[in-house]
Amino acid sequence: PLNFSRSLDWPPFQGLADYIKEVKQIRDALQDAVFFGESLGQSPVKLQGGPPDGVAYNVFRNRTDGRRVCILTNSRIEERKLSFPAFEEAPGGKARIHTPNRKPRVVTLPAKMTIPAERVVFVEELGGGR
Repeated sequence: PLNFSRSLDWPPFQGLADYIKEVKQIRDALQDAVFFGESLGQSPVKLQGGPPDGVAYNVFRNRTDGRRVCILTNSRIEERKLSFPAFEEAPGGKARIHTPNRKPRVVTLPAKMTIPAERVVFVEELGGGR
């Protein structure tokens, strides 16, 4: 922050600090897939018509139980809406959507979701993984 002359506890950066803390908590909770897991690219999730403008995503798999996590990022200054399909080979499966600073919610896939502007969302596969 501010060319390395301030820290994240400087009041103008408090919102960013809170967001980073929340993303780290989610990532830590999903670390067996996201950090220690295997990167699968985009192939296990087929977004109909491709991702919305500004949205990028990647899927990771837990090496122990096979459950997958899809991380979607929105680089635009407007929120993006999409229908998240089932993970490949798991039609009608359930997932938990983790959005920083919101309570996680369990959904049946496919499910409509919103990715806030300049933010990230984690979609955690529930049940048996592949």
